[in-house]
Amino acid sequence: MSDTLLDRILEPGRLSAVFQPILQIGALGTSVHAFECLTRGPAGTNIESPDVLFEYARRKHAEPSVDHVCVETGLRAARLLPATARLSLNVHASTLSR
Repeated sequence: MSDTLLDRILEPGRLSAVFQPILQIGALGTSVHAFECLTRGPAGTNIESPDVLFEYARRKHAEPSVDHVCVETGLRAARLLPATARLSLNVHASTLSR
């Protein structure tokens, strides 16, 4: 069993994803251009808020590990989106540099 908050965050299924539409507004009207994946910490905890979750990850120098779980969570949840939907995933710069 995990014994630290970080370990618990990294467990499968602990994070959740919601999707925010990114709209394209043009002369012919408005349409959904893509969906931005937004990660939330474990429901009902003080790290449910993304600001708190990612600040905690930063303080623990765990951005890449948390980002990895966020991407997995987002891709799994994106299966519910239309097959042609574009997906936007955010990761920390240190994750990209690795």
